Amino acid sequence: ERRAERRLAELPAVRFARDPKDEIFLSAAVAYAVDYLVTGDRDFEEAASLVAPTHIVSVVRMAEILGVT
Repeated sequence: ERRAERRLAELPAVRFARDPKDEIFLSAAVAYAVDYLVTGDRDFEEAASLVAPTHIVSVVRMAEILGVT
């Protein structure tokens, strides 16, 4: 439990005023340099510039990218 708290504290700070609850996901995307952040939350569309080059996509779009539609 403490190790997880320490890891969270080590994530880069990404501020997202529209929905501060989403900051943890954006920070993790930046920290781990993920290619895609898959979400159904439309708030994330406004966060694209905060996590570039990570692509924020819907579940449907990710299925299309993976060719499973």
